[in-house]
Amino acid sequence: MLEVWRWIAAALFFGLLSCSAGSAELPRQAELSVSGLTLNDPASAATPLGTPPYLDDAESDQPKVCICNADKSEKLTLVYYEGDTANIISEFRIERVETRYVDCLQPPTGIGRFSTGKGISLGMTQPEVARILGNQYTQHEQLDETVISYRIDNGKESDFLLRQSSPAYFGQYHFKENRLARFSFGLEYP
Repeated sequence: MLEVWRWIAAALFFGLLSCSAGSAELPRQAELSVSGLTLNDPASAATPLGTPPYLDDAESDQPKVCICNADKSEKLTLVYYEGDTANIISEFRIERVETRYVDCLQPPTGIGRFSTGKGISLGMTQPEVARILGNQYTQHEQLDETVISYRIDNGKESDFLLRQSSPAYFGQYHFKENRLARFSFGLEYP
């Protein structure tokens, strides 16, 4: 278990460094990191063993690792795509935990909330998110939620997507009672 904590601490430290170095080239509507872990960056997700701990169904097309914040009120799911190496995170999913019994890794006590590299976290309003990511989104209603979606899909023309070796980037932000209840973003499977 100590190895897991070392992995998380190293990922947070190196992920913050890599995120700050590459943020100038990041399109406004795109996010790449959450609490120091970075999409498509093996250095931010590497463990001493070379693979992430506790992959949920490692044989599936999209194995996952779930991490909770210090009080287990928020969950970060790291999604890996088929064919990627074990250290390449392709998608982040952040949501509130609705039950006291959640199966996830417990991070160091210093992480009270999960926050993206641009400062987006659960509980924000839609205008706050739009101020950060811009107004170039589509919006639709889904049950009792308002969903705004950002997309970059000009893969052959976008320097950002070419650097990420991905055909498209997506971000979906779900608002319930005017507050960000869950969100996900990542690189599409080629």
